[in-house]
Amino acid sequence: MILVSLALSARTDADADQRAGKSNLLQLQCELNRYVVDHDKFPDTWDDLKAQVGAERLKALLKNKRTGDDPGYEYIKPTSDALKTAKDGVPVIVELKGGKRDDTGSAVMFVGWIAENAEADPKIGYRLTDMGDIGQFGYVQGVNNFGVAVGKVEFRKPRQVSAPIYKAFIWQKGEMIDLHEKLEVFESGASAINDAGDVVGGAYRNNRGTDKVAFVYRNGRAIFIKPPGRWSYWGKDINESGQVILSTGSQSYLWEDAKGDGVGVLTKLAGDARSLNNKGWVVGSATPAPGEFIRSCLWKEGERHWLVDPKPTLDSTRGINDNGVVIGLYHTGPTLGYVRREGEALITFLGHPMAINNANHVVTFGGNLWVLGRGQIALHSMVQGQRVGLAPWDISDAGHIVGTFKGNDTHTHGFVLSMFEMKERNSQ
Repeated sequence: MILVSLALSARTDADADQRAGKSNLLQLQCELNRYVVDHDKFPDTWDDLKAQVGAERLKALLKNKRTGDDPGYEYIKPTSDALKTAKDGVPVIVELKGGKRDDTGSAVMFVGWIAENAEADPKIGYRLTDMGDIGQFGYVQGVNNFGVAVGKVEFRKPRQVSAPIYKAFIWQKGEMIDLHEKLEVFESGASAINDAGDVVGGAYRNNRGTDKVAFVYRNGRAIFIKPPGRWSYWGKDINESGQVILSTGSQSYLWEDAKGDGVGVLTKLAGDARSLNNKGWVVGSATPAPGEFIRSCLWKEGERHWLVDPKPTLDSTRGINDNGVVIGLYHTGPTLGYVRREGEALITFLGHPMAINNANHVVTFGGNLWVLGRGQIALHSMVQGQRVGLAPWDISDAGHIVGTFKGNDTHTHGFVLSMFEMKERNSQ
């Protein structure tokens, strides 16, 4: 067995404290999942997680901002009988209110295991939500822990024969929200979203090819970021602290708005930044010296570190999680995916990694779910309806996977995958 399936049964309230409460719950779910992956068993108590989380961080996560309880979440270790049956899921983390279990609150449910061979456990699968036709070059690139996704969709006016324009969107609860209209720009695309609902991306404010800027959409307001100089930047990623990376493809900046006034502070990064984690560590690629090949690198605490040694012909990063695990591509003849834990040797595998979450689950462009140290599962074999041609772009700590696939109309469609327990394989 490689992965425990934990599903969030969440409240629908959306004020700030309730979002924070669910955010802590999701992070606890992630850390519990990570423990099970590493130890092949459930912990006995919250204290067992201190080694991997840290005592202070665990204490902070256990405070429930919705109810005010501290600790505000109770861990219930599943019994052996629950592990065998789990027909409708059994609670493993519940919210506390006034020191008692809050039946109206959110909970993390244990719903089973995914085996190394997906056919070995037909109870667990993914439900695919089809976003519909998003255009030939549309994409769904980011998703947060609440299953809210972002990307860009092709827009073409009736009888338009010229090239279409693209519009940034937010997908939430089955509805595609037009973010482009809120930005009031000529063309736009969204790249990432955090749990607070802040969206980052890029836009052409006037017309294609001119005045290209990065943006952050926060609390109903668009903040446009244009560093000094003639280069045009695109917003690539955002973390839970609201730190943003923007890049031209060869030059990058880290943007931080500590004061919350929308002005922010820019820190230059020499290279192409691709992803950052909640510690503010940034990964990307850069050229060590003129004429040399591009190499994977990590910007950490103001210093740049090369990640792959000895250097191959070419390598580049794709993502980093809060554990410091980096994914990327390694080119030495055949192109391989790689995973690298900090201070450990490089692990390579066949595949094109796109994103990694804090449980060390990697999605690959070929449509696989890869778990560090355990192997790969073909996602299409676990999706209701046996969809093929899945091209994942991102995976959240809560297990949501987003990307694109070819629909029955042969057009590019967006999708969200959500894990669930199947009563009967491939049934609705």
